[in-house]
Amino acid sequence: MEDIINGVFLLLCLILANYTAPTFGKRINNLINKKYYIRLIIIYILILFTINFTASDNIHIKEHLSNTNILFILYIMFTKLDIYLSLLVFLLILIYYIINSHIAYLKTQNKKQEIENKKNYSSYTKLLIIVLIVVGFIYKIHNKSQKLKYIFSDN
Repeated sequence: MEDIINGVFLLLCLILANYTAPTFGKRINNLINKKYYIRLIIIYILILFTINFTASDNIHIKEHLSNTNILFILYIMFTKLDIYLSLLVFLLILIYYIINSHIAYLKTQNKKQEIENKKNYSSYTKLLIIVLIVVGFIYKIHNKSQKLKYIFSDN
């Protein structure tokens, strides 16, 4: 599961690389800019490949697709959050990444007690990220009259 956060971090970097879009042709840019569902498909494919690319272990395709679906849903929920909550969640994702990088370092040093301590921090951080995304999303769409239309639009 730690490898998934590497995929998410890579995904965010790829999204920020959106400023290189003018290097594509006009027809492709127009299609992507006009059709939001095309952008969602691209995001799904990016999640699918980044998880596979960053994974250190080989998992069954069903588990891989399950992880992709979960992250895609969390991503859509994340995009609908309030800006301040989005920044907080992004900061927590960064902290989670740093904790897991430190755990990987501690494994090379064979410090089992410290590893268990850091794994607890990692688990709590991951849980906090998920809870904040879900609660923030539910709060944000609670008063929307057309919830599905709002969720799958670029508003």
